[in-house]
Order: sequence, then structure tokens, then C-alpha cells
Amino acid sequence: MSVLAPDAQRKRRAAPRPSFDGVRLRREIEALSRGAQAEVGIRDAAVELLRAELAEALAQARRGLEGGGKGVACASQLSDVEDELIRVVHDCLAAPKFAAAANGQRVTIVAVGGYGRGLMAPGSDVDLLFLLPDKPVPALEKIVEALLYVLWDLRQKVGHATRSVAECLRQARADMTIRTSLLEARLICGDAALFEALRTQFDKRIVAKSAPEFVGAKLAERDARLKRAVASR
Repeated sequence: MSVLAPDAQRKRRAAPRPSFDGVRLRREIEALSRGAQAEVGIRDAAVELLRAELAEALAQARRGLEGGGKGVACASQLSDVEDELIRVVHDCLAAPKFAAAANGQRVTIVAVGGYGRGLMAPGSDVDLLFLLPDKPVPALEKIVEALLYVLWDLRQKVGHATRSVAECLRQARADMTIRTSLLEARLICGDAALFEALRTQFDKRIVAKSAPEFVGAKLAERDARLKRAVASR
């Protein structure tokens, strides 16, 4: 028998469920896979489920903000939802299809750019780096492709690149935009050791050797942006 007062009992029953519960969604997608007759049926049903959950998560974030919440807390909540969405899609709809062919290799999914900061506005771009081992098997590209198709079906605005650690470093040396995006790289799922190798090598080979150049380039970029802004109303 509950010892809670009636008001407390009502509050407990009315408490909202967690925003985008990945554990529950994995169970529900697994149940779909047992009940559906064809793979396309499983995928389509899972996309519809995830679409509804995303809409509810966005509505929860909006209610919290309009109810007096902080903007940073709302942006952090939306970023957390996106993280969990990507993990669920990877774990339930992308990786299992090619697990045997992957031969133990994994795709490491990294948030970069603004998304890497862990703060998102509604409708923000989702900037992803798919980090692969030096000699990836073809199945890893298939996993990336399968994951992207589901995200696109969910109307996510995804910017993405697929690279090894060596390719990340080489392109960061040559491209200031890529260098900037990697400064705030954040692991979503995959091989934590491979991600740490990227961070360590990036700090050692790029950041430590090009800090003055980087600062100068970013200041010039800011000045150009301000000049363009002043030229228009």
C-alpha cells in the first residue's frame, strides 16, 4: 500500500516520461523486428516510431523553455536527444544488418562543429564525423549509409564526413574549417580508443604546432564577417 498522500500520488502518476528514452525504444524496435514479416516493414515502422518520439521530445523541450527554463538547458536537452537518436538508429537499424560482414570492426560516430559543443537549437544541422580504422572493411561504409538514410527519413539535416584518423589530420592541416570543427569533437558511440587517438594526435600534431596561425585565421574570418554585415542592413 502506498504511503504517499493523494496529491503526491497524482503527481507521481502525472510525471512525464523521460525525453527520448533509448532503452525503451530499443525494446520497442526489437518487438517490431519479431512481429514484422519483411525487413522494409521493420524499418518503416521503426522510422514512424522514432518520428513520433522526436516530435514529443521537441514538444517537451519547448514546454520546458516556455515554462521558464533556461535556453542553454533546452539546447543541451535537444543535443542529448539527438545523441540518443543516433545511438538507437546505429544499434538497432544500421549496425546489425552488416555485423557479420564487419568482422569485428566498428564505425565510431563523432559529433563535430556546433553539435560537438552539446548544444542544439531546433532544426540545427547535425554535423557528424564517421571515424573508421585505417583499413576498413566495406561493410562499415554500408553501416554509415544505412544510418544516414534513416536520419534523412527523419528529416534530420545531417552534415557528414567519413575519414580515418590520418585523413582527419591531413585535411585539418589544409582546411581551417575542418580544423575548427575538430576542436569540439565529441564521441557519440563506437571505439573510444580510436576517438582518443584522434584527439591526442590532433592536439599534438595540429593544435600545438599551429595555434598562432589558427588564431590569426579566425580573427581574419571574423573581420571579414563583420565587414559583410556592415555592408548590409
